[in-house]
Amino acid sequence: MPTERTALLIVRVWFEAESPTPLRVQVRQTMDVTEGFEGAFSLAEPGAVIEAVRVWLERVEALAEA
Repeated sequence: MPTERTALLIVRVWFEAESPTPLRVQVRQTMDVTEGFEGAFSLAEPGAVIEAVRVWLERVEALAEA
Protein backbone atom coordinates (compact mmCIF):
# COMPACT_ATOMS: atom_id res chain seq x y z
CA MET A 1 0.00 0.00 0.00
CA PRO A 2 1.53 3.36 -1.00
CA THR A 3 2.20 5.87 1.72
CA GLU A 4 1.14 9.44 1.35
CA ARG A 5 3.79 12.13 1.71
CA THR A 6 3.29 15.66 2.88
CA ALA A 7 5.72 18.20 1.47
CA LEU A 8 6.22 21.56 3.14
CA LEU A 9 7.70 24.85 2.00
CA ILE A 10 8.05 27.78 4.40
CA VAL A 11 8.85 31.20 2.97
CA ARG A 12 9.80 33.82 5.57
CA VAL A 13 10.01 37.40 4.29
CA TRP A 14 11.29 40.60 5.88
CA PHE A 15 12.78 43.90 4.78
CA GLU A 16 16.02 45.59 5.78
CA ALA A 17 15.25 49.24 5.12
CA GLU A 18 18.88 50.43 5.24
CA SER A 19 19.88 48.12 2.39
CA PRO A 20 19.79 49.14 -1.30
CA THR A 21 18.06 45.78 -1.88
CA PRO A 22 15.87 45.47 1.22
CA LEU A 23 14.03 42.22 0.45
CA ARG A 24 15.19 39.24 2.50
CA VAL A 25 13.70 35.77 2.16
CA GLN A 26 14.49 32.56 3.99
CA VAL A 27 13.18 29.32 2.47
CA ARG A 28 12.90 26.03 4.35
CA GLN A 29 11.68 22.94 2.56
CA THR A 30 11.10 19.23 2.81
CA MET A 31 9.65 16.64 0.49
CA ASP A 32 8.42 14.59 3.46
CA VAL A 33 7.60 16.18 6.81
CA THR A 34 8.28 12.91 8.62
CA GLU A 35 11.96 13.29 7.68
CA GLY A 36 12.32 16.93 8.77
CA PHE A 37 13.61 19.90 6.82
CA GLU A 38 16.27 19.48 4.14
CA GLY A 39 17.84 22.77 5.07
CA ALA A 40 17.34 26.47 4.63
CA PHE A 41 18.62 29.03 2.19
CA SER A 42 18.31 32.78 1.81
CA LEU A 43 17.42 34.91 -1.19
CA ALA A 44 17.13 38.63 -1.86
CA GLU A 45 15.45 38.92 -5.27
CA PRO A 46 11.77 38.27 -6.09
CA GLY A 47 12.62 36.34 -9.26
CA ALA A 48 14.86 33.96 -7.34
CA VAL A 49 12.10 33.32 -4.80
CA ILE A 50 9.61 32.56 -7.56
CA GLU A 51 12.10 30.21 -9.21
CA ALA A 52 12.77 28.39 -5.91
CA VAL A 53 9.04 27.84 -5.39
CA ARG A 54 8.62 26.63 -8.99
CA VAL A 55 11.47 24.12 -8.63
CA TRP A 56 10.07 22.86 -5.33
CA LEU A 57 6.60 22.39 -6.85
CA GLU A 58 8.09 20.46 -9.76
CA ARG A 59 9.89 18.17 -7.30
CA VAL A 60 6.66 17.58 -5.39
CA GLU A 61 4.82 16.83 -8.63
CA ALA A 62 7.53 14.39 -9.74
CA LEU A 63 7.33 12.52 -6.44
CA ALA A 64 3.54 12.31 -6.72
CA GLU A 65 3.83 10.79 -10.19
CA ALA A 66 6.47 8.24 -9.14
